Amino acid sequence: MDITTLIAIFGPALWKVFETLLEKGSDTMLVKGFEPFKDWVSSGYDAAKDEEQLRDAVLAALTELKASGELAPGEALFATLNLTGLDEKTRLQLAACAVSMTRVAPASIPADLLKSLNIPEERRPLLARFLYALRGQLARMERYQDGIRYADGMDKIGLLRTLTGDIALVAERLEAIGALEDALIISRRLTADDAEALRGYLALVREKWEGLMLPLLRKKSGDITSARLKQVFVPLALRDLRAEEEAHRRMGKNRQPEKMLKEEEQTRPVEIGELINRYPKFILVGPPGCGKTTLLSRVALAFAEGRAAADLNWQGAGLFPIFLRLRNFGAFLKQNRDDFSEPASGALVAYLENQFRDGERISLTADFFDRRLAEGNCLVLMDGLDEVSDLRNEVACHIDAFIARYASQGNRFGLASRPRGYESVELQLRRSGLSVAEVNPLEMRGIRQLIENLLTLIEPDGGLRATDLDNLTRAIAASEDLTRIAGTPLFCSALVQVYKYHGARLPNRRVDVFDEIVDLLLGYWRAQQRHLSEAEQLASEDGTGKQFREVKDAVAVKQRRLSYLAEYMQVTLKKAEITREEAEAVLVGYLLARERVPNEDTAQTWAGNFLINSHERSGLLVERDPGVYSFLHKGFMEYLAASSLVNQSKTVVETLLAHLAEDWWEQVILLSGAHPKLSEDLRVELVTEILNRAESLQPGSETWQRHLLMAGLLARDMAEFLPGPEHERVEKTLYTAATDGATPPKQRADLADSLDELGYAPVDLHSFISISNSQSPKFLIAKFPVTNAQYARFLKPENFENEALWTGFPTFD
Repeated sequence: MDITTLIAIFGPALWKVFETLLEKGSDTMLVKGFEPFKDWVSSGYDAAKDEEQLRDAVLAALTELKASGELAPGEALFATLNLTGLDEKTRLQLAACAVSMTRVAPASIPADLLKSLNIPEERRPLLARFLYALRGQLARMERYQDGIRYADGMDKIGLLRTLTGDIALVAERLEAIGALEDALIISRRLTADDAEALRGYLALVREKWEGLMLPLLRKKSGDITSARLKQVFVPLALRDLRAEEEAHRRMGKNRQPEKMLKEEEQTRPVEIGELINRYPKFILVGPPGCGKTTLLSRVALAFAEGRAAADLNWQGAGLFPIFLRLRNFGAFLKQNRDDFSEPASGALVAYLENQFRDGERISLTADFFDRRLAEGNCLVLMDGLDEVSDLRNEVACHIDAFIARYASQGNRFGLASRPRGYESVELQLRRSGLSVAEVNPLEMRGIRQLIENLLTLIEPDGGLRATDLDNLTRAIAASEDLTRIAGTPLFCSALVQVYKYHGARLPNRRVDVFDEIVDLLLGYWRAQQRHLSEAEQLASEDGTGKQFREVKDAVAVKQRRLSYLAEYMQVTLKKAEITREEAEAVLVGYLLARERVPNEDTAQTWAGNFLINSHERSGLLVERDPGVYSFLHKGFMEYLAASSLVNQSKTVVETLLAHLAEDWWEQVILLSGAHPKLSEDLRVELVTEILNRAESLQPGSETWQRHLLMAGLLARDMAEFLPGPEHERVEKTLYTAATDGATPPKQRADLADSLDELGYAPVDLHSFISISNSQSPKFLIAKFPVTNAQYARFLKPENFENEALWTGFPTFD
């Protein structure tokens, strides 16, 4: 055996295997106690330091085989062993087999590995014994022993057996990434500096986009971590509004059944890959937490890894992905008004350069993004149009100019926004010709898949995991309210954790889901972990060293601080991100005024430590970029801001009414109105005042419609917490407006939708009318037509389990 060649190929591959193990283990939080190993993996393979011990381990393994009589004296281990010219997959598989060979298991060695090494089948047992011996020797080497101990830990929870298969996937991914980067460099004729910048950029964004800021509570360790995108991703169905409009227009002209069926096929829900294949410019529209950001991240990652064809069924050439969040673009424009006083394509390019060069601190060549866009075949994905609270009209105009300038080079564009955020600037973006796609809620199959993905990450016990999956899926399917909530991925993930850790009844309102998950993240859940000896201590930590008598006191204090910060970001800053310096200043002011901190120096220390604790312990307020904090999801900021406003009982209604027309405030108003701590009197006052104001407005006006819709949404979210008379008044007002022929049809439809969300149904909904004349026999027809939603429910097999949905109709059981 050529020891030198073996070491040269085995060392770097072994490091990659340990890196994969660490990544795999972080999903189960098997990191504690292995910091030296983690540091070594993070520092990368060092040939000068690591080759000597690896050589000693190989020689010792060979000596062990000879001493046991398994290798005859003077016999080469494999005279024909092929060690030169091995591809990356073979190298990684060989190293993975060594790490996972906890016992002599010849069958675990892949057949393609034997073939690549030119080893005959009869030598497979000998290779297994050598790898087993090598593993034992590595366990004795200072530089490798932590890695083997880590692998042993993985083996105890059953995760080591899949290592060889995982490594094969890693090798395929590395191969695809290398091929993608080489193809981009060749096709764009990049210089050496530009090629290096491109590789650095893609490496950074792959790591960034692969992370999914989703708070997952680890049962064994009690730590909070974020999931990886591909671990939890569930495809979402999209409603293609342009395809629907065109199909309906064609159906109106041609009523032939076969052509109508063809047109209906065009209006079926699509997945994100099909949407990108259809349209070079699109916008995803959907409510908070529905998965818009996740979809864009998934698309960006697929192109960054060279897997767009496999993952998205992408039909075209490879695209260069660019993903940016628009939340701070307005602030950037305000700071650079002299350069961008009028809508210009360069504003977004300058913002991009600023974000990556100054924010991410990566070395980019001059005009890096400008050149990529000029070369064409870029995919620019812009997230969070609704999160731009400042200068949104101007931002939209700059986006429009950007798309107009670079679309002709063959670039493609995708945006994402909550509905109101897009509606407020639809006119400014009309020239861009964006195809609109609504993100549909998850159906029961998707809900079950997401629950299963999440449970796989947080529950290591396979039997308990299966039981949890069945019980939780059944509970959600049995409740229409829970099914609606779980259809939103963010809330579905929260329900899973509330079910796992809180031991409480599942909440059936959005605001209650927020309430439960915030309590969990801030510490209440820790007290449920009885096997943790320091559970209450962990729950009480806030980073300041402050002592609390009970867990509930610590949670309340942490929530009040975060609520105050969230209100500042909502009301004063009007941004979903805040710099560390500004966050500390806000918290210092709060601590001095509200918590009787003795002096400003102490308050400054407490504020800084609390921010660190919030990032590391709760995962609720996180440092997304160096020196820049934001809440895990904008919805958490809105809920906490609402919590702060609700505590100001004397002014809360006045504050909410003052911002009723602003879409930036919509969710805060709804969450405030439904908040469990808002008194019944204030709920009544808020809804009553909105309806009273609507009566003084011009029917059919945009402001009038806004008031009625917000009253309907508030009544929906308040549910049984809004007294009957006020709930009935909302229904009557919406019904009157929706059935008024003088109201424009689009407004009537929107108002009717709001009425439907309240669960309104006429008392004679199930009535039938007798139809007869002298020429035809008597028959009955339903008084009300069947809606699409009713028909869809009828088609879903799981609904037949609930007899109430299809029996109990008078005379027609």
